Amino acid sequence: MLVSAQSQSTIYPSFQSLAQINIQTSELCIIGDGAISLAAGCILSGGRQNLRIWSPREKSTQSRQLPLEFEIRERGATVSDFRSKTAFAVVSDDCKTALGNAEAVVVAAPATEYGVLAKLLAPMLKNGQTIYLVNAPVAGGLEFANRIKCVKDDLQLNIIELGGLFDHAKIEGGVLLITGQRDKISVCGNSRNETRRGLEIANTLSRELVPCSNVLERGFSEVERLIRPALLLFAVLGARGKELDCISNSINPSLTSLVVAMETELQALAKVFKCIVHNFFDTLNDFSGAEDADCLDQALISVARSLLVQSLSEQTSSDSIPVEMAVDILKRDVCETLVLISELARLSRTPVPVINSVIQLASTVSRTDLPKNGRTLSDLGLLGFDVEEIVELINA
Repeated sequence: MLVSAQSQSTIYPSFQSLAQINIQTSELCIIGDGAISLAAGCILSGGRQNLRIWSPREKSTQSRQLPLEFEIRERGATVSDFRSKTAFAVVSDDCKTALGNAEAVVVAAPATEYGVLAKLLAPMLKNGQTIYLVNAPVAGGLEFANRIKCVKDDLQLNIIELGGLFDHAKIEGGVLLITGQRDKISVCGNSRNETRRGLEIANTLSRELVPCSNVLERGFSEVERLIRPALLLFAVLGARGKELDCISNSINPSLTSLVVAMETELQALAKVFKCIVHNFFDTLNDFSGAEDADCLDQALISVARSLLVQSLSEQTSSDSIPVEMAVDILKRDVCETLVLISELARLSRTPVPVINSVIQLASTVSRTDLPKNGRTLSDLGLLGFDVEEIVELINA
């Protein structure tokens, strides 16, 4: 797959610049026919790529109504800034047919599904293919590689982690609506060679792609994912009914102090694993575009609503979130991210009492043993590794 990485200066440069040049491409396989997966594929392809779609469902996707067009809107906008036709060349529930000769495979699924997907995909994948994990949790690439290795040990793949590409996606009136395409997208492979191989395609995503030194640094930089459990926890604890009327109302000095303490613990952990992580305040300002925010409270208020939009169903507005749905998101975030961070801290003997408290409170609220159900070093294939060995591995 050959993709131009020319200088881009428009609002949605990936699409507008790609439309003006002649691109030679091969198939791109999208795992899943849901809105999130299709949107990730459309953004990666620049609207010009022949997308091969595979959905691991019993019912054939041939009979499903897939969107013929997709739109991109700015965060909070009600009109489209860009519209183009989709290009679904092959739609099949047969894994081998959908993968075909695809050079790249896009996975936009939660980490809890990596094990199942690895078992289904590994027998069909070929050496040299690139796997893009969209909105991957911390060290998601290591986990996916470990899952693949358990099925097919000799398979050589390039596995690339990507941050969130957009705030939310849904299919509305036969059109795939993508809201809030990100200006900055973090990217990293399991090794530096994998990162270099993956940048060729990833360069179509953003006018400011942010390559990270290793997968832990990329995961620790995803502030949205890290602070969302704290936001949800405060909102759920303060709820008086079955719905959260306004998520931003839960932001107060106590929550801000909690977020600051989480950042302090994370920075200490990052230092142990030789990572450099920018402070939460600057990252939140970049995310929200609230450059005039002069304190963490304002930055949190600016992004609180947008942080949750990407996790909500299309039937739910960001102003009225059912408590039950908020608890489900809380459980997922804690299991995917905070439990693993707590394990890394325990391995390195780095105290993280505030992060552990959030995990325990979330377990109490959800009535679930989240540490037991969360991602662990064993899932990453790192059981028995010490800190120095992990640092050497991620910086290979």
